[in-house]
Amino acid sequence: MSFYAQITPFYRHGDLYDTIEACQKHTSTLQNAPDIIRRAIFGACQGLHWMHCMGVVHRDVSPENIFLGDDDGLGVIADCGMALDYWVHAPATATATATGSGSGIAGSASECRAGAGAGAGAGYTSGARVDAETPASLQGMHHSAGKPYYGAPELRQGKLHNKSIDVYSIGISMFWMLCFGSRSSDTFAQVHGPLPGVVITEEYMHKQMKAFMAWHCVPETAQDLVLGMARHDPSHRLPLSDVLSHSYFEPELRRLPKSPTCEAVRITLQLQEAEAAKTHALVHEWAKQAVRTGELVHMGEHRF
Repeated sequence: MSFYAQITPFYRHGDLYDTIEACQKHTSTLQNAPDIIRRAIFGACQGLHWMHCMGVVHRDVSPENIFLGDDDGLGVIADCGMALDYWVHAPATATATATGSGSGIAGSASECRAGAGAGAGAGYTSGARVDAETPASLQGMHHSAGKPYYGAPELRQGKLHNKSIDVYSIGISMFWMLCFGSRSSDTFAQVHGPLPGVVITEEYMHKQMKAFMAWHCVPETAQDLVLGMARHDPSHRLPLSDVLSHSYFEPELRRLPKSPTCEAVRITLQLQEAEAAKTHALVHEWAKQAVRTGELVHMGEHRF
């Protein structure tokens, strides 16, 4: 077993959870909380979009793993200890059945490295469980990771999962921050049900979310975005290109150079995703051919 150290910059404002918790204690800063949350979530989604284009899934998104940038307050995704990339664990026999925003498989990786992973060209069998007959190369793609109350249903149930689990987690994180939720397991259970083992229906979860008193103070655009990300069916969750171009983030989009429209941002992000998927698909196809012909060997042995 190998170990590695993650070295990150020091962010003096700390993480999103502690920042919002501090805002609650001071009336003078409480009014700033919605803007802080929006900028933090926007920056975090930008980071996740880049990771996904690199074929990497974070798998541990939560308010505690989103730091606030010192200069602009944009969220910074941290703690990639649970991150997985497709390149390390992708088997040549993987079933290409992923659709929509669900493309991009979770494999195992110790870091988010450029060029790692396979894009939409490689898929997974939706809902398939890992058992004794599952190829060793797929082990790790089903392991639960991160904080369970922020985790997507398929992750909590030990099913094969993909990059859309990060979208679900960022949506749940956004909900709890906007509603000033606590870390209490009882509070979490009101919305997500008892843990472990029980995954409630999406209809029930959304009903419980809307029952929170603070939910009625959340802007409609934010409500729409949260509910669009917190979908139980991975193929129904908003892709990050739609998340980042959502009207909820218009104040952040106006800060970008030339103030692009939401539609322009969405198209640009989709083009980036398509280009990344094309590159990863080519690498994946080369790897499969190399494995079949015996040309792909351990580089440490210096044999080619």
